[in-house]
Amino acid sequence: MKNNKTKQISILIPDGEIHVIMYVVNCFSLIKNVKIYVMSSVKNNHMKYSRLIENFIYYPVTN
Repeated sequence: MKNNKTKQISILIPDGEIHVIMYVVNCFSLIKNVKIYVMSSVKNNHMKYSRLIENFIYYPVTN
């Protein structure tokens, strides 16, 4: 018998405020068993409300 377990892959995107983020997330979301996490220094980033990401993480900018 074959074991049908598939490995879960987690992807962290640390530059959630860049303008190409929606293209990157869209491409990764087409792959099965991928969880996408996005970090951004912008609190109300539009990716925060995306159904394609598992979690949105806000981090304030430090000097």
